[in-house]
Amino acid sequence: MYMLGISALYSRGFFVRHTKLKVCIFILAYVLLSLSQLRLGLVTFLKGMHNTSGYIIVISLAFVLLNNRQNDLIQIAGEKALNLMEVKTLSERERAILKNVLEGKKYDTIALEMKLNPTYLRTIMKEILTKVNVGNQIELLKNYGGYPIIATQEELDAWNKRITDNIPPFIEIDPFVHIPLPYIPTEDEKLLDEMEHSDIF
Repeated sequence: MYMLGISALYSRGFFVRHTKLKVCIFILAYVLLSLSQLRLGLVTFLKGMHNTSGYIIVISLAFVLLNNRQNDLIQIAGEKALNLMEVKTLSERERAILKNVLEGKKYDTIALEMKLNPTYLRTIMKEILTKVNVGNQIELLKNYGGYPIIATQEELDAWNKRITDNIPPFIEIDPFVHIPLPYIPTEDEKLLDEMEHSDIF
């Protein structure tokens, strides 16, 4: 039962994080359980160890078969996507432009695909850079290039489904790279600031 319990935990991704520590704890627990049989006598202990060795071989084979699944979990848990849907100030077209730029496409190619004037596209791109709080395209690519990019609700739903279908619920991960946006004061804060800098009081 002990080995079957470990196998069930393993298949559900329990060992994805802090693997070495968890394995050491389970091995120590197993050794202590085995040694507890010594109180029944040496012969009984040796018979028990003989029977247990068969279980260990079977469980070891199960671990080998489940190893690919474990590696997939680790890979998925470590992947992050850039979620442009979080930037509420970006329009649908601006998200599409930004996605193309982050994927390494040139302005002329993007302008042709989206049927835009290249000069106008560069103007839009300057506005986009301001909205995502970066100074230029080099900084943009340095900070956010190389990630899978989510620019539509369908892509966001597909990414979330991929995570929920593959990562057990007890493993907490943040599957996104977040863009630190500039602080935008509320209308009340703007009004209060105007009052503080006026000569009314």
